[in-house]
Order: sequence, then C-alpha cells, then structure tokens
Amino acid sequence: MSNVISVLSGKGGVGKSIISLNLATALASLNSRVLLIDFNLTSPSLNLMLGEINPEFHLNHYLKGLSLEKDIVYAHPSGLKLIFNSGEEVPNKDLVSRLDSLIDSLSNYFDYIFIDTSPSLSEDTQKAIFCSQFAIGVSEPTISSLTHTFRVLKFAEEKNTDIVGIILNKVGLLNTEISIKAIENITNYKVLGEIAFNNKIQKSELVKHPLVYLYRNHKLSQNFFKIAQFLMGSKYEEMLDKHAKKSLDEVYSKLGLDPKKHE
Repeated sequence: MSNVISVLSGKGGVGKSIISLNLATALASLNSRVLLIDFNLTSPSLNLMLGEINPEFHLNHYLKGLSLEKDIVYAHPSGLKLIFNSGEEVPNKDLVSRLDSLIDSLSNYFDYIFIDTSPSLSEDTQKAIFCSQFAIGVSEPTISSLTHTFRVLKFAEEKNTDIVGIILNKVGLLNTEISIKAIENITNYKVLGEIAFNNKIQKSELVKHPLVYLYRNHKLSQNFFKIAQFLMGSKYEEMLDKHAKKSLDEVYSKLGLDPKKHE
C-alpha cells in the first residue's frame, strides 16, 4: 500500500509544485515507486514544467469517467510517474470525490503517492487532505507565508492527517527571514529542509525537467535527496556510505580480490 502525501501551502507563489516535483523525483531516483498527481484543479502547472502543454489524457478525463487509470499515467525518464491536469474546467463536487477511487486503484503499484494541491483550503485541497495519511507544508521563511501554510497544516492535522513537517523554499532571498529554530518553536512542526533561492531551478524549468534530474550533484539537489531519505526512514549520509562501499566492493571483485579481506 502507498504512503499518500499531500503537499500543502496557504498561498500561491511559494514554489509548492517545484518542491513536489523535485522531492518526488528524488524518491523515484532512489528506487522508490512514486506517483505525483497534479490536483490543482484551477491552475495546474506540472504539465507545463515538464513540457506536456496539452496532455492527451489527464485527470479530468478520469474524473469524468472518460479514461482508465492506466491511460492518464505518464512516465518521466527519472522513473517518476505523473498524472497531469488540464485545468480546462473545474470538476464538480461529485467528480472530485473520485480521487478516492483513483488512489485506491493505484495504491498497490506505488510506495509513495504525492498529491500536489491548490495553494489554499479550497474544496479540492480539502479532498486531497481527506485522501492522505500524511502532509508536508511548503513555505517561504517569512511570517506571512508561514501563517498561511500553518493554517492549512492545522486543518489537515485536525482531520487526523499526520504532519511530516515543513520544507522552506526560496531561502536567502530576504533579510527578514525567520530561523529554523524559531519556525519549529512557533509551529511545533519539524523543518525537513531548506531550498535556497537559485537560478538553477529556473533553468530546469526552461529545459522542462526537474532540477534533481538535470543537476543531481548540485547542492540544491542534495537537499532534496536528504529529505527523500528522511521520508524513507534513513539518513542521506548512510546511503552515501553504502553506495561508496558497494562501488569499492565492485572494484575489488573486478581485481579478483575478496572485498571482506579489505574491510
């Protein structure tokens, strides 16, 4: 069964969809089976970020009963699977309720299902929360942004959704930012990581691929991988040590040496 995670923010412009895309891609790159659903019904953006301007099949088709689940799932070269949304029209309440059946039918095929939501407490965001076991908030490190995101996270918590923590985006852009310690004390939520403001993110959008796919070794990408490892229940440093040991063992084997004698 999947871990279903809603990615939430209280206002637009904080980079929630960018965070959703790169975190999901990082997990997929670490051999997890990951699906990312664009459930921003009014202003979807994941298709634009990946160059799928007019996807042939999308979420609205499924919600209206015009296509099957398998028809609307797209594959990225990183291994990430996505369901795009057209934004052509807003499905009514009854159609939105079909998100339950979509997740139920796909949950056996994925380790993680991320739901990228609308930046508000709209009806579709609330539905996403009801379908999720977990939630992650995205905020800029400012009072205004945190206040909006905190309100949405508290709503999710009241609906028995476990709050994993907050990811801070666009860090280093303003001189009025709040420290991680202060944010954790104010919100009582863990700060999962900081993503600095950097033009590499804008460049990745122009190329139509996630940052962590294009620039895997960049410091920003490493921050996404650290958060991904936290979600997987292990530390990023431990993963690097295991990878380094595996590589060294392969070298010893190619030389005809016993790796255990060189530990």
